[in-house]
Amino acid sequence: MSLRSDRCVDSDKGCLRESKPVTLANVGDNVHAIVKFNFPARLFGMLGMLLLSWHLLGVELLSVSNIWILLFAVTWPGIARYVVPRFINSKKAEHFNLSVDAVFSAFYALKFPASMVLTALLSFNASNSLVSAGPKLLVRNLFLLTATFGAGLLIYGPLKVMSLGLLGEVLAGGFTMAYFCLCSTFSYSMAKRLVHSKNEVEERSYLDELTGCRNRCFFNLFLPKEFARAERMSYPISVVFADLDHFKRVNDVYGHHVGDRVLEGFAALARSNLREEIDWIARYGGEEFVIVLPGCDTREAIAVADRIRTQFTFHKLMHEKSEIRSTCSFGVASVRPSETNKRVIEDLLHRGDKALYQAKEAGRNRVEAAC
Repeated sequence: MSLRSDRCVDSDKGCLRESKPVTLANVGDNVHAIVKFNFPARLFGMLGMLLLSWHLLGVELLSVSNIWILLFAVTWPGIARYVVPRFINSKKAEHFNLSVDAVFSAFYALKFPASMVLTALLSFNASNSLVSAGPKLLVRNLFLLTATFGAGLLIYGPLKVMSLGLLGEVLAGGFTMAYFCLCSTFSYSMAKRLVHSKNEVEERSYLDELTGCRNRCFFNLFLPKEFARAERMSYPISVVFADLDHFKRVNDVYGHHVGDRVLEGFAALARSNLREEIDWIARYGGEEFVIVLPGCDTREAIAVADRIRTQFTFHKLMHEKSEIRSTCSFGVASVRPSETNKRVIEDLLHRGDKALYQAKEAGRNRVEAAC
């Protein structure tokens, strides 16, 4: 079972995508998750077999000819969970365990040749094989079970069908139903974990690792969606380009690790001035950021940009005995929803970038708006 997840790698030119599978194998720690998944189910199944065996054999279950049932049922779930994965590749460990289950099921069916028992064992093995590795393992283990059972018939001859009695039928049927309820519960839980894991991977793929802002990939993918929403809801949308002034000088004088702290400080300050769940900021590349303000016209966007600019002007970073202060220039551009299309989006970004350039040319540490 696997879910595909596209991973975005931030790039100044856009985003690079690489497919990364999120599978049961990478949910959990070192042990393959299917081994954990089947452990309680296997334990429950063995308990059912023990109870049915005790009902049919009584104290004879402890005799030399039957003690193998008790020993296997008591020891095998623990061996399958904790011992086998230490000696076999974790991905293949449960495949081996399920093959052992199939062979044991065949011997158990030979010992208790009742139609209810055989049906239950076939169902258990089929469901576990399908959940663990799909149809290929299902076919292999069912073949192994039937081949072992057939070999037993050749050796011992035709078997007399056993009657389980009312209590035996109730035990076999009840445990079969309870077993499938247990497996369904675990399957549902595992599916939720997989979806959660996939969502986490996708969320991280859209974040800039240094600043915690959205990255260029997120910007390229979601800006058109913001425009489409603005058009549906009939409100304006603004973009604010921000570029830290003389940032190269900070890196050259104090080092890139200090430059990183300056970027982190600006990103945190900018986010604190934005509306939660509405506005968002993306790192566009290097020391350049883009703030997206849905529902804001040019005047409101200028106010937001100027508030961030003023606060950042007084923001200081202490490094050793030095006090580092930086400034930032902003370019603002807005558009009405009736104008939204791909060409206008590109034009808006061009106008915002041009306004930023004008702010730089006019002396930096200022806000300029596009015409």
